[in-house]
Amino acid sequence: MAYFTLVPVGVAYYRDILFVVVLKILRIPVIFHLHGLGVKEAARTWWKRQLYRWTFSGATVIHLSERLYEDIAEFVPREKCHFLPNGIVDWGAALPTRIRDNPRRVPRVLFLSNMREAKGVLVVVEALRALRARGVAFEALFVGDTSDSDFLERFEALITKGGMQDAVRYVGPKYGEEKMRIMAESDIFVFPSFQEGLPIVVLEAMSAALPVVSTQQGGLPDLVEDGVTGFLVPVRDAAAVADRLATLLENPELRARMGERARERFLDRFTLEKFDVALGSILETVLQSGPVASQAATEPEMPRL
Repeated sequence: MAYFTLVPVGVAYYRDILFVVVLKILRIPVIFHLHGLGVKEAARTWWKRQLYRWTFSGATVIHLSERLYEDIAEFVPREKCHFLPNGIVDWGAALPTRIRDNPRRVPRVLFLSNMREAKGVLVVVEALRALRARGVAFEALFVGDTSDSDFLERFEALITKGGMQDAVRYVGPKYGEEKMRIMAESDIFVFPSFQEGLPIVVLEAMSAALPVVSTQQGGLPDLVEDGVTGFLVPVRDAAAVADRLATLLENPELRARMGERARERFLDRFTLEKFDVALGSILETVLQSGPVASQAATEPEMPRL
């Protein structure tokens, strides 16, 4: 059997098709491990639909969350799909201890991801403008890479228009120990993304004991327990983001309690050790179910497009 982390969309998918061809020629049963979305949308084109049907035929699939199954439901029977959330190293254990007895005079809101509209960057800016109008005190730090200079100009123009230059900073991408330090020095993590699978950055925030304000998108409800480890809001709803941020900014005890619960949830479900054990269990189950050459022998021919 072959275990293959297939990229399901984009140029990388067509690259991966070459490996799939070889595996099918050799009649080796396959477990595809998916970490992305977009199959349902891409399959609106008839020839792509045929290509996906050929790709997934006879295969077992591991996906990030049962909430994401709809994306591949047309091509993968439910009984052939297993669900496994991401797991990461508990680097939060190495973070400097956040000083709860002597909190920051003004709490810090952190956004850390790629600086793109789909990640909800401008929704955060709009929410911060609403907080400023309401007189809620905050600092906000935006961390992440951007390949779109025009978008960055729009972002900075909105900060200036809102008169928030004194409270909002963009510091570019940060990695390793520097990223860990920023997590440790922040109080709230905000991530109102429009489209997600199961984002690693939210696990990192939970590992760092930060309450999370995010959306009900994709597998995010598997991570953030609404009202317990943070808050979930509708996509593109800046007013809801502002309300939840205000609740956390004005209640340091609630921030601390939700942050600790977030870390507990991370340790219970999303560490790399938990991931390894669960993946091993899935592989063992699939192997014991008998995915032998008879399965591969029934593979349909690659579609002629």
